[in-house]
Amino acid sequence: MKSAFVLVGSVLLVGALAAQSRYNVPRTPWGDPDLQGLWPSNDMQGTPYERPENFGTRAQLNDEELKARQSATQRQAETDAETTFKQGERVGIGAPANWGERGRPTRQASLIVDPPDGRFPPMTADGERRSKEAYST
Repeated sequence: MKSAFVLVGSVLLVGALAAQSRYNVPRTPWGDPDLQGLWPSNDMQGTPYERPENFGTRAQLNDEELKARQSATQRQAETDAETTFKQGERVGIGAPANWGERGRPTRQASLIVDPPDGRFPPMTADGERRSKEAYST
């Protein structure tokens, strides 16, 4: 499921970046963006799309930030391995947490690497118009 979100996010990112530059997106014979290539899967799970604003143009985590990400991953793995829990704890709906994909923490601060601040670029006027049309139904 998360892999599908990564793919959708990647497609949106490719479209947003193409709108701001003169880069011609490779196309399939039927006109859709050609997304062939190597796509990270588990290695990049847990890496946010956008870089936190306070990182500026720093694309790599420092030692302390990497240790925090590793600790969070370890805590999640321990929670996923639990077979029982006390009545009334962690009540919710949906699939069990252990069905989710887990990756190996990396120093990469965000999936977006260009522009240099690692953040989604502002949407163009045409993009805003198309987004409003898509969500107006």
